[in-house]
Amino acid sequence: MIEYRIIDRSGREHWVSESACAVRGAGGQVDWLDGVIIDITDNKRRSAEFEGVVDAISRSLAVIELDLEGRILHANPNFLDMTGYRLDELVGQQHAILCAADEPESPAYEQLWEALRQGTHASGDFHRIGKDGRHIWIHGSYNPIFDPDGRPYKIIKLASDLSERHAMEQELREAKAKAEQAAAKSTFLANMSHEIRTPMNAIIGFTELLLADPASDAQRRHLDTVRTSARSLLALLNDILDTAKFERGAIELEITDFSLRDLCMQVLASLRINAQAKGLTLGLDYPEHAPEFFRGDTLRIRQILTNLVGNAIKFTETGQVEVSVRLDRDVVHLTVSDTGIGIAADRIDRIFDPFAQADASMTRRFGGTGLGTTIARQLIELMHGASGWKANSASAASSTSSCPCPSATPLRWPRNRPRSTCLR
Repeated sequence: MIEYRIIDRSGREHWVSESACAVRGAGGQVDWLDGVIIDITDNKRRSAEFEGVVDAISRSLAVIELDLEGRILHANPNFLDMTGYRLDELVGQQHAILCAADEPESPAYEQLWEALRQGTHASGDFHRIGKDGRHIWIHGSYNPIFDPDGRPYKIIKLASDLSERHAMEQELREAKAKAEQAAAKSTFLANMSHEIRTPMNAIIGFTELLLADPASDAQRRHLDTVRTSARSLLALLNDILDTAKFERGAIELEITDFSLRDLCMQVLASLRINAQAKGLTLGLDYPEHAPEFFRGDTLRIRQILTNLVGNAIKFTETGQVEVSVRLDRDVVHLTVSDTGIGIAADRIDRIFDPFAQADASMTRRFGGTGLGTTIARQLIELMHGASGWKANSASAASSTSSCPCPSATPLRWPRNRPRSTCLR
């Protein structure tokens, strides 16, 4: 039998199949040829279409062929790329080589293959193991192939790699869980801070009233201790509340005109008593011809400077703490330097972690929660600024905060105003 193409009278092309046999006479000689020509154009078209579909599936999906006992017969390049195996490493192996160790012994696995042997299609998402133990998530469909008598004789499995999607979904689930935990923690911190703030304000208020009345020296010392402790606790509550607000993204900036020099002087004046108690000098280095007025969030800039200067005073036992102001167009650079205990270079990054200090022994020696520098940095970043810490020596350190602050007016300092100020 041969197949070939012919052109009919109207010019159309046909595929035909021709078979012939010789008809012999009584003496065994060939008298004539008896042949049949069949038009197989439609069969050819359907066969080409089927081959095209199979080729398209093979190019777009990972395909593996198995017999009814689960032995691998063939795998296309996509399947080999997905699993990392070579074809000769798979052919003849059991399908279980692609499964987790305990899956082939499970009832579900036995039920799957029993159903496939009965000719039942199966599909779903599966966890598979590639070469060298790599984890692969796939969507696969097991398709029984039937012989002319309608009996299944092999399985074609089509698979697509879901590993990236599965990893992304896992990351999203973890991110959601973390967000829910953070939201719950932020809500708890905010509620706790508000609940404690009310009685704490009452304690401070009544302590102030008692200090205004006549009292013995011992009573005044005790009341001062209560007031100082209450204010410290209130400051801690404010830091915790700010931390909760940052985690919720609930802090907004309020931009107004302000005097940067006056702000620096006010911050240093508010901390002067703390510095005097340790015999420290507070200094302000503000260039004589530098602009005075800027636009920014006065409250938050004050909070940044208070945290940084207060932190420097806490860790400085002798010498001085100085605030230096430098300007670069619309960017204000505030540097707080001290003659304190210094910071090891490999521990600088830790000082910006919440509830952390450069050294665990610092908490025992100097106290504090480690929130001050963290909040300062978060506020600076909220203003689209930058912050950094530098260990000048073994017994000195400086922090620099850069905040974009447009000038409010072109006013400059009079020449007779001092370039620097010291508070003792």
